[in-house]
Amino acid sequence: EKLTPEKVGISTKLTFTQQRTEDLQRNVAKEDRKTDKYQTQIAALRAEEEKLIAEESEIAEHLAKGELRFTREQRQEFERVKQKTERINAAMGDSARQLDHQIRAVTAERMKAESDHR
Repeated sequence: EKLTPEKVGISTKLTFTQQRTEDLQRNVAKEDRKTDKYQTQIAALRAEEEKLIAEESEIAEHLAKGELRFTREQRQEFERVKQKTERINAAMGDSARQLDHQIRAVTAERMKAESDHR
């Protein structure tokens, strides 16, 4: 069969499109694995956050009742840990927003790749 320039062009374009689709599918799979990893990390951080918040509330409640007597050093340590917990909470919120943005970007790229493939 004789290959016309149009057929060669279409064949080349088809090969490129198939390769691009495969590349995008590999990237999507890779991003899905990253997303799963991030989701696991987020869940662990949220569990740790809940634990720390509960501990902090309990300590604050005991302090309010006058049940805990801290030395000056213990009080300083308590305040330091409390501030660290607040920083972790803020950073976790930032991380969650960044992960959400990445997930949305990957989803958009995936939808575009699927649309391009059709």
